[in-house]
Amino acid sequence: MQVINDPELLKLMMEDAGNAPDLYKTTNYWAVYEKRFLPELQKLGLHDFRKRKNSVLSSFGATDLSHSLGYIDLFKSRMLYNHITVKIPLWLRFLSLQNILLNKIFPISGTYEIEEFEQLFYEFAHIYGEKVGAKSIDEFEASLVGNPEHILKIDKKVYTMSLLSFYLNYVYCCKYINFDDVKIIVELGSGSGKQIEVIKKLHPDICFLLFDIPPQLYVCEQYLSSVFPDDVVSYKDT
Repeated sequence: MQVINDPELLKLMMEDAGNAPDLYKTTNYWAVYEKRFLPELQKLGLHDFRKRKNSVLSSFGATDLSHSLGYIDLFKSRMLYNHITVKIPLWLRFLSLQNILLNKIFPISGTYEIEEFEQLFYEFAHIYGEKVGAKSIDEFEASLVGNPEHILKIDKKVYTMSLLSFYLNYVYCCKYINFDDVKIIVELGSGSGKQIEVIKKLHPDICFLLFDIPPQLYVCEQYLSSVFPDDVVSYKDT
């Protein structure tokens, strides 16, 4: 199932953000991402965005890609491999040699499947949820809109690793909050909307007010509109 593109909504959000007072405009950090973000959305839209590799959408957790425990790759470290370090003489050669050395010193057997780790992660989430009195992880499953690359199939339900992480965030909050008594939740920095997906599925009567910068908010609205087609009030209306 695909997430619907709405170029007019994206344009409206970006124009409103551009016309805002300087105090409320995007910081330099996100302005850099925006220069990559907009061309990607304009060219590719949201088609299969959750399986999109090397995408700027991963900067705020919108993708759900396969993971591997079998190889150490220093080139995936932004601290070691970035637009500054690549200018250092012989740095790329150095990283390549370090990759070879580290994988010889710390070989990780491919037989320790990522599925085993994911199963343990799920079981931990299940036990932790029961311990603090949270709604059970068995009471919901992940949406597959946007076509995540990697899913976990457990007891006839499907999950993603990112959704399990957001479920653990919810469980932690259950130590201090009774969500059955909550009427409204305001989220500042809603990202792709996955935290809302978890809580809304477990507590459908809660009203959520979501705030973020565009284009992130655009992705969030389109995603949640696909997950909860009858419950989202659009930015256009507010």
